[in-house]
Amino acid sequence: MNNNLIHKLSKLKLPAMAESLIRQRETPQTYEELSFEERLALLADDELLNRENGRVSRLRKNANLKYQAARRGCTTRHPGS
Repeated sequence: MNNNLIHKLSKLKLPAMAESLIRQRETPQTYEELSFEERLALLADDELLNRENGRVSRLRKNANLKYQAARRGCTTRHPGS
């Protein structure tokens, strides 16, 4: 395979999938035991996660919140715990 596929993925506006494919090519030993469908699912998962993260970032930015909340300081407990 050459960079033609990477170019096509970028042209299709699938940059996270292209980056994930590059990562898979750079470390083939990590992915050699996976089937085609499993590797393709990893590529699709990376693209979906990237899009969701971008959506959340965009929504937070557009919300113009006065304070930025951080989840790391929060603890939650269920009643009876």
